[in-house]
Amino acid sequence: MVRCVFDSDSPERSERRLCSHPSAGRHLLPDVEARQLNWVADAVAELDDSHMAVVSSDEEMLAGFTAGLAGFLGLLPETQVVVLSGEAIATLDQFCRQLERQIPGHRLARAIDGPGGVASLLRQRPTLGFSRPAKRRYYLWNDADATIRADDDLFGRLAEVMLGVAADAEYGSDELLMIHRVVFLGGDLLTGYRNDPDGQLRSWRLDRIGEPFWASVSGVAAPRVRLRDVADLVGEPSHA
Repeated sequence: MVRCVFDSDSPERSERRLCSHPSAGRHLLPDVEARQLNWVADAVAELDDSHMAVVSSDEEMLAGFTAGLAGFLGLLPETQVVVLSGEAIATLDQFCRQLERQIPGHRLARAIDGPGGVASLLRQRPTLGFSRPAKRRYYLWNDADATIRADDDLFGRLAEVMLGVAADAEYGSDELLMIHRVVFLGGDLLTGYRNDPDGQLRSWRLDRIGEPFWASVSGVAAPRVRLRDVADLVGEPSHA
């Protein structure tokens, strides 16, 4: 069953997606087989309440999953898709360059927090190309292993600000709701980082006064990033 036809007119958080018959979603991807449409829609449905770290040792399978997911998301109404290449992110400047090219707004200061930093741009709500402001933004971070290998501390700080802005926008802000979801894609290094209880896919860092900043502003105790093997997603998904 295709479960991810979005109700763009609903203002309620609980009505972000509608369950429907598979034929209702086929106009979105007319050239994709029904089986692929189903697993893509199932994967997007899992993103309804969490972020994801999707891993595989099979690079071809992971690339196919990423292409299918990006294509599906790009056709959803009032949705922006930001695709990041981890192989080209070893420094903060490289991350900022990729972000600036995809999210309309100011040129970034090469800083994560503060005026003009990464967090401020992530909070921008684009209207370019949309009849109304975007209601959803999906970030697909390809080759996350490459960034972790180059600088795991930088990866953690960048992942945290993305997950933190998402939590704040959904639970802590009084502004018009915008849903942010991050999909990290990689292999063994991503698996290890996601399973580290002190890593920023499972915990917030403490700020200068010893408090977890993002927990304070959002009310979310810890980021929720579900670990999934791509083989499960494209086969029979295991929701354990």
